[in-house]
Amino acid sequence: MSAFQPYAGEYDYGGGTVRWRCYATAPVHGVLPAENRPLPSPPQGQKWLNPAEGPRRAPFACLVDETVTEFSQILLQMEAHGLASEGARAG
Repeated sequence: MSAFQPYAGEYDYGGGTVRWRCYATAPVHGVLPAENRPLPSPPQGQKWLNPAEGPRRAPFACLVDETVTEFSQILLQMEAHGLASEGARAG
């Protein structure tokens, strides 16, 4: 498994933007909270993975390359900007 590297991005949610940052062992192209299930179809060559499966399933999914077979993620931070309720911060 590779060393943890930093990744970041953002997505639209509730009329605002959520910016995310994390460290992972494979490139992370996107992150969505579990409440967005079913997840949108991933772009060609990518897939959605939950970093912790089974009873410890994470409350979010990560968009990674389709070839990824081993994946770990740590220190996910999400910041809401411009939402109707700034109390929607996660992290």
